[in-house]
Amino acid sequence: MIGEYVVETRFPSTKKRYKGSKPLPDVVVKNNYNQDVDMMGVLTGIDQYELFDAAAMKTLISFKWEVYGRKLHGWGLFFHLIYMSTIIMYNLFVYILNKGESREE
Repeated sequence: MIGEYVVETRFPSTKKRYKGSKPLPDVVVKNNYNQDVDMMGVLTGIDQYELFDAAAMKTLISFKWEVYGRKLHGWGLFFHLIYMSTIIMYNLFVYILNKGESREE
């Protein structure tokens, strides 16, 4: 189909080899990907909330949070704190510590 491709990943065996033993075969994992379907986009439009109780779905959501969500929200928090501290400092120096001095002379 258009937009589908297969990714083959090889994981070498991590078990110990002893003298004279045969080498262990690599583990091959084949994943089918479809570029036209966004998994998280499909999940946002469904009303079957019991689907989110599945272990695989919980694993997917926690993976997305660990890889993408936490970093994105961390940067958002950082820039929000910078913005808020700038507004607070501006109000402090211009309006509170001004002590009634007018700029007009």
